[in-house]
Amino acid sequence: MLFKAGDFIKFANHSKVYMVVSDVTSSSNAATVTIEPPLTTALADDSAVTYDSVPFTVALKNDIQEFVIGQDALYRYELDFIEVI
Repeated sequence: MLFKAGDFIKFANHSKVYMVVSDVTSSSNAATVTIEPPLTTALADDSAVTYDSVPFTVALKNDIQEFVIGQDALYRYELDFIEVI
């Protein structure tokens, strides 16, 4: 098992997605994973963990959408999303 800081994980009995905040390596089936935010509810024994293609449910945070034309005519487009639990 290998997690890198910034990876997302989701537990089977949670609708919340969590972010790994420090690298984790393990050669066994056990490891301590530091996540943010803290767990919303306790984990069930042997909870399945989704760590590949983690599904998110999101909504627009506000109605503001921005785009900027920068140097070399490159565009930057910005949308703000919030996770929906």
